[in-house]
Amino acid sequence: QDCLTFMHVNCRSLSSQFSAFTNMIHLSALKSSIVAVTETWTSVDTESNFSMLGYTFLVKSRKGKAGGGVGLYVSSDLSYKVRDDLCTDAPDIYESVFIEVVDVTNTLIGCVYRPPNSDVNAFNAAFDTLLSKINSSKLSCYVAGDFNVDLLKHHTHLPTADHLNSIFTYGFLPLINRPTRITEYSATLIDNIYTNAYAKHISTPYVLCADIADHLPVIVH
Repeated sequence: QDCLTFMHVNCRSLSSQFSAFTNMIHLSALKSSIVAVTETWTSVDTESNFSMLGYTFLVKSRKGKAGGGVGLYVSSDLSYKVRDDLCTDAPDIYESVFIEVVDVTNTLIGCVYRPPNSDVNAFNAAFDTLLSKINSSKLSCYVAGDFNVDLLKHHTHLPTADHLNSIFTYGFLPLINRPTRITEYSATLIDNIYTNAYAKHISTPYVLCADIADHLPVIVH
């Protein structure tokens, strides 16, 4: 627990990507303590289909609407408690799941997904409230996810600048500074890991070249 390795993967359906996803996790040179997953596309009826050896799966499936969903695969050797006060089920704005890893210095770990068609300003306001709650806890925190806010455009897109200003206000920094979704026509930085513990036990964050959906996984150790 002294040194967590934390990964985020947008899988765009665990059902269709589960084999590739589990192979990537188990074959990775770095064993992930926690893997955050966005766009699980799970339902309450299918959540139990995606257990992975060595991990406990905590998932918040979207209700009443297709797609979305957020989850955390937590290494079986970690003690934790679910932080329901930080979990959000508002698929028109954002979805989140949070745990508190229980050790000598408790750490909050969260996974966030903002749908690309949701209102950015509404998300910024809600996310600011979330960060304020986290800041009040005085705990170290890592928030990973697909925010669908392209940080590479912060100079030209006001809502993106507002998003960055919000995370800076609460002492968070984005650890990823390279594109995470690359197509023939674009390269955007929309997947990230934000933390207020950037001075503690962090080596170089990585963007992984892995054939999982159309987003590149990100990892920090």
